[in-house]
Parts: sequence; C-alpha cells; structure tokens
Amino acid sequence: MPIKPLQAVAVLLAVGILCLSLTGCAKRPRSAGEIRESANNAYARGDYEKALAEWEAYAEVHPVPLASDLGRGKTLLALERPNDAIIPLERVYRDDPMNEEKLQLLIQALYSANEHERLITLLRDRTRQPGTVEEYLRLGQYAEQIGDPDEAERALLAAARVDRGLSIEPQLKLAEFYHGRGNTEKALERFAMALWFDYTNLQVGDRIRALGETPGRTFVRVPKEAVEEGILAPDAAPPEPPSMRR
Repeated sequence: MPIKPLQAVAVLLAVGILCLSLTGCAKRPRSAGEIRESANNAYARGDYEKALAEWEAYAEVHPVPLASDLGRGKTLLALERPNDAIIPLERVYRDDPMNEEKLQLLIQALYSANEHERLITLLRDRTRQPGTVEEYLRLGQYAEQIGDPDEAERALLAAARVDRGLSIEPQLKLAEFYHGRGNTEKALERFAMALWFDYTNLQVGDRIRALGETPGRTFVRVPKEAVEEGILAPDAAPPEPPSMRR
C-alpha cells in the first residue's frame, strides 16, 4: 500500500525525534571561541571551578602555546592555587614582559606561593632593563614585605638616585621604611626631604609631628640626590606650595 503524504511527514518527524533523543545528532561541538567565552563568563561570575574546566577544554580544541595560559593562570590564582598558576603565568609574562597585568599576576603567584627568591630575582632583573624609579620602588616594597630589609633599603635608595631627588614618592617611601625599622633619625631626614616639595603637606606634617618634630618651611631639607646631581644647592629655597600659587 502506498504511503500517503501525511503519513510520510509523520514518519520523517518520528525518525528525526528518535535521532535527537538517541544520538543527540543535532548538537554540534562547541567552537574554541564559544568555549573561551564560556570560560570568561564563568570567571566573571565567580564560578572558578567551571572556568578552569572550560580553559582546560579550550586547550584541547585549541592547543596553541599561550592561548589558554593567561585565563588558566588567573583562574588558578582565584582558586588559591598559586603554585599551579606559576608556570602558565611565567609563559605569558615571558611572551610579553612589558604588560603590567601579566607582570602583576606573576608577582602575585610567586609571592602567594612563598617563592620569594624567584620573586626577588624577577624584580631585580626588571631594574636592569633599564632600572626605572617604579621598578626599584616595587623591588623595595616586596623585599620589605618578605623580610629582607637590606635589599629593600638598597632598592629604595636606588629609586631615589634614579629619580635624582625630583619627586616626593621615593623620599616618602624611604621615610616610611626607616620609620618602620625604628630609625627615627633617618625617617625624619627623609620626611624633611619629602616636605621640601610642599612644606604645607598635611600628611607629611602629621608624620613629622608624630616623631616629635615641628614641620614647616624651616624644617625642610633639599633632597640629597638633587644636591649630589648638582640640580639644587644644599640651601635651595623650597618651591611655593600649590595652595599658595595664583
């Protein structure tokens, strides 16, 4: 008996439904882009286990060096697995060492994993390419945090030398360092140099008062690095504070 048109349609629908229910034949594999997007979305909503699984799936379908390292490294840090995060984050950092985000992530991983020697080596290396004020300050900060005051002092003094006594931050960092080490004399000396940039600075003035001295125009000292560089005379008058400029 020939099959009527309506019967034929019904048969085709039944076959299609059976195919979907038994084999999932209509479900296509996800693309690498879709997996990457899913990983990023999971990370954004704080589902780090899901994000990590997605990054691992992404690496399988898109096995290109560095493709998943940044995402995996960030996710492993979020999962408090810094030791596992170091290798992928080292790879992305070496590929793009001038990228501040990648540097900070690697620093975080090394610091959290207590890989202090590797961290200091990394930060020392950055002061050589070439050494900027910011790189020396960063080295000083982490050296102090891990309990290496000698390294911290050398780095902070180097920051002040590279700066040539032209900005307040290295002077403040040195003052705070010496204050934290209980060296009141050196702390006051550097606070006085910091005050040279603005002798009405209330924050610096409060720190000086807390150490038993009276801040003001007569208390300031010319930054020694500016004197050593011949930029300023030892008795140079401080600049007019911003609040007094017209």
